Amino acid sequence: MNTTSQKPVKLYIDYISQPARAVLALCKLNNIPHQVVEIRVFRNQQKTASFTAINPLQKIPALEEEDGFTLSESHAIMRYLCNSRNVAPNWYPQNDVKQRAKIDVYLDWHHQNTRRCTMFIVATKFPESPYVQEQNLTPEGEKKFVNQTLKKIEEIFLQDKKFLCGDEMSIADLAACSEIIQLHMIKFDFSPYPRLTKWLERCFESQIMKDVHQFLFSIISKQIPKL
Repeated sequence: MNTTSQKPVKLYIDYISQPARAVLALCKLNNIPHQVVEIRVFRNQQKTASFTAINPLQKIPALEEEDGFTLSESHAIMRYLCNSRNVAPNWYPQNDVKQRAKIDVYLDWHHQNTRRCTMFIVATKFPESPYVQEQNLTPEGEKKFVNQTLKKIEEIFLQDKKFLCGDEMSIADLAACSEIIQLHMIKFDFSPYPRLTKWLERCFESQIMKDVHQFLFSIISKQIPKL
């Protein structure tokens, strides 16, 4: 394990954000000292001058160290925490370059694939919204994309393993499950993907994972917030 630092970090997050929840889960699952600072994106708080000074990209999550070092992008933040904190090696191994590369493959693929699954929710819930119209999103098209993505996750990444990159959970799983669990918002039918369904259940066996995603679960039981 890397014990470079155990100083607390500030995490700027919104619980509605999938990447933010992934970062928070990593901290909680590894007892990394942290302070949560909530930035409400639906109130445009990410565009304030104070937050822009921390992350000029005006996106969440963001990380801030006591010495003023700041970092954006959830995958970069998770890699940084694994490299700088006392984190179990399964999350992002320091001494196994090949296993770490496998995790990186998924994380790089994630951006244009799993991350886009949320667009199916948006297109389904808000077909008349300006964003959906501008992006030419349709429920049918986004559903097809989601099915293609889940099939690739199940057949290429997951296969017969317990988790995406092996038999232990990694930051790849945190990124992926935080996105895919949101499909329950529209009662997505996971039955064609039994291995993926079992994987998703394993990801949420921990009470910590359930607690981190409690805000999402409350939305699932009601409705997605207005965009």
